[in-house]
Amino acid sequence: MTLKDEVFEYFTKNLSGSEIRAEDITLDTSLDDKALEFDTRGALWVSMVDERFAVSMDDATVGGFKTIGDMVDYIVPRYQ
Repeated sequence: MTLKDEVFEYFTKNLSGSEIRAEDITLDTSLDDKALEFDTRGALWVSMVDERFAVSMDDATVGGFKTIGDMVDYIVPRYQ
């Protein structure tokens, strides 16, 4: 499994919920998708990414992400 796959899998496990199944999340899934509830869980998710992958993101960075793939592409090269 590549690091990109590992990061993506982490997202699918943590962003899936009652409204969306992990297998329905792709790299092209929009963070605006209401089923993800990213807007209400975003801050918690960002702290989880920092804890798991040691990659810090400020609000401006997170605000620039449009898709799950954008986040994966940001984290992979910065993983310590």
